[in-house]
Amino acid sequence: EDALGGDVLSWVDQGPYWCHVRPMSARESTDFDQLNGRAGYLFVFRNGISLRDSDRLDWQGEQFNITGRKQPKSRDLYIQVVAERGVAQ
Repeated sequence: EDALGGDVLSWVDQGPYWCHVRPMSARESTDFDQLNGRAGYLFVFRNGISLRDSDRLDWQGEQFNITGRKQPKSRDLYIQVVAERGVAQ
């Protein structure tokens, strides 16, 4: 809690994981005379990790918000996660 009794958001590191990263899309937009860039990436992890949509990925010093994931079947070796860079954290 902060000094006024409000909740404080903090990120907890779950550790390093092997993954393959592939860029998917990129786009730019202007809001209030400011240029904003967004880029989507596909992260492929070995199955067995637990990720929630509210989690954040750190890769090469950049933060990525999870925007979707393909739920693997029990025998699948990999899990596919779509994440976006360049959005408010």
